[in-house]
Amino acid sequence: MTPPALFSGDDGTVLLILSAAVAAITIVVFFFAGMSIVVRAVSNRRDRRQSRLRDFWMEPVLDALADPDHSPFRHNILRKDRLLFLEMLAQLSVTLAREDREQLVAIARPYMETARALRKDRDAEFRALSVQLLGLLGSEEHRGLLIVSMWDPSPLVALAAIRALSRARGPDDIELVFRELPRFEKWGSNLLSTLLASFGNRGVDHLREVMADDGRRERDRVAAAGALLKLNDYESSGIAQTILQASPGRELGAVCLRLIKRLGRPVQAGLLEHLASSDDPVIRLHAVSALAAIGGDENVDVLTMALCDPSQWVAMRASQGLKDMNRLDRLQALAEMNHPRARLVREYLREGVANA
Repeated sequence: MTPPALFSGDDGTVLLILSAAVAAITIVVFFFAGMSIVVRAVSNRRDRRQSRLRDFWMEPVLDALADPDHSPFRHNILRKDRLLFLEMLAQLSVTLAREDREQLVAIARPYMETARALRKDRDAEFRALSVQLLGLLGSEEHRGLLIVSMWDPSPLVALAAIRALSRARGPDDIELVFRELPRFEKWGSNLLSTLLASFGNRGVDHLREVMADDGRRERDRVAAAGALLKLNDYESSGIAQTILQASPGRELGAVCLRLIKRLGRPVQAGLLEHLASSDDPVIRLHAVSALAAIGGDENVDVLTMALCDPSQWVAMRASQGLKDMNRLDRLQALAEMNHPRARLVREYLREGVANA
């Protein structure tokens, strides 16, 4: 039998080539393993150095905050360490009262050029870091940079700019945020409402105006209403009632009903009864949910009728509402009937017994 060519004659050179290839691969593997060890060692060394620097800076910074007249911060921060120093101050700033933050801004002022320079970085994460530092440690002179950053091509940077502006002393910039909202609509209305709610009570008056203005885009009004809901603004329940009386679109109507559910008054139950018979199942769902939350015994009949709603979701919410109102008698009556919703109601009744 003739041996394979790989192991015969001059073809033995193939073995030499394979051996060389294996040796080369082994060398490469050891090289990268060695590089990994070196990189890890360098990273650990850098982390230890940064930790020592933070500890070294923290005490004089706290002394300066406690007694700025007699213990001013006099350390000269090396250029290569200034970003680390600003990040430390930014982390500290979120824990301080406003007057202490102002002193922290004074400490950071000589080094803010480092933060401004990052705005021109090609990496969006560094630009976002620049905006965060300017928002936490910058002064009024940096407001223009934050506004410009809202138009950064990266949504990450724009969001950082909006959050930074929301921490300002006045609500004047909230309308600028409304102009930028279309960029973030694909991220969902909850995000838009969260951005607007970050302005806090300082932005409430403007949010009410936008919510009530039927000349504004519906998405703006939805976002404003959602923000007021997050801020638990009781006065906005009256605006929500006015909007619902004008038959708004589904999304605006739904958020107004959620607002009334949380912040509404029993006197608004009549409107909710009317909306519980809407042609839109989403509106019926939220109307029944709100009615169960703020209604009373006089509204039980409407909730009982909602048990027969064509939408199972509406019927489920009506069942839960009657259960929450301790009107199990209505549920029991339907459970004993030959009705398509009888099985659903029996499940709610069983849950009520199990949780009793």
